[in-house]
Amino acid sequence: WLLDNTHYEQLIEFIDFVLEPINRPGKGKKKVEK
Repeated sequence: WLLDNTHYEQLIEFIDFVLEPINRPGKGKKKVEK
């Protein structure tokens, strides 16, 4: 598994998607609202 740009971006987006509600529970994000 190589950390090329695509995999790295997906990993960051996934982590951000998971941590967003924890870090800022009062703020919604496009990905979370779906």
